[in-house]
Amino acid sequence: MSIFVDEQDAVKITVRYVVEPKGVKVLDDGQEPPDGCESVTAEFRRPNFGLAQQLMRASTTIDANGQPSLNIADLNHNMLYLLLKSWDVKDSKGEPVEPTPGAINRMRIEVARALVTRLVNVVGTIM
Repeated sequence: MSIFVDEQDAVKITVRYVVEPKGVKVLDDGQEPPDGCESVTAEFRRPNFGLAQQLMRASTTIDANGQPSLNIADLNHNMLYLLLKSWDVKDSKGEPVEPTPGAINRMRIEVARALVTRLVNVVGTIM
């Protein structure tokens, strides 16, 4: 195994969910899918050292005392922006939706959080 991350190396994450009257319920891995279950499968870049540092810089703020602080919300957001390569999302007409920053911002919170959580579980923490 090389110490270098192959640029083609990708991580596939699938999130299954059900749209309910109160919102979206994300299913646990291995949970039996009920009727009406939908899913999104996303392919992410495996972060290398340089990309991990870029994520950290983009997600860190400096307070009034000059102390750095990692903003976890920004980190989650930046992970989706910088690492998401592709997904199988389609619009209401069945056309593919490109994983642009605008499309990422329109995702339901529950699904976005599940994608980030599962990605971190696979690639490990970058901090």
